[in-house]
Amino acid sequence: MDPVMFLGIASALLLAAALSDGARYLIPNRICIALAALFPLYALAGDVPWVGNLATGAALFAAGVGLFAIGWIGGGDAKLLGAAGLWVAPIDLPLFLNVMMVTGALLATALLIRRRFVRRAATGPGAGPAADDREPYGIAIAAGGLAVTLPAMTL
Repeated sequence: MDPVMFLGIASALLLAAALSDGARYLIPNRICIALAALFPLYALAGDVPWVGNLATGAALFAAGVGLFAIGWIGGGDAKLLGAAGLWVAPIDLPLFLNVMMVTGALLATALLIRRRFVRRAATGPGAGPAADDREPYGIAIAAGGLAVTLPAMTL
């Protein structure tokens, strides 16, 4: 198979993860597993120097587990971070992290603004915030992954 096809499938999986996390605050395990399982096939088809990508994926997964342990991200986010990290060559890590952080900051700002308006609109005794306090950080992780996979499709 053509390596570009694998990049397209990986991009579709990242998009599916973002959409699912945004809609349901849930990243299905099957998406993370498919994204991780697809990488070795891509590496073989495209003659990718996979050792660096594997190291990046492992480091990002370890960071995700640490962030999950302290309650900053969910378990699905940690798994997606590791799976998406396999597609990130060490040279692309700054791009991935910057896009992920900027997207995450924009997302957090939008959620804070929305929650503020929801709290103001809540009325009556015992009315609390109607908005969920969870944050779909999978959207930011997917944006970082797409920033790496989509340009690679044109090479």
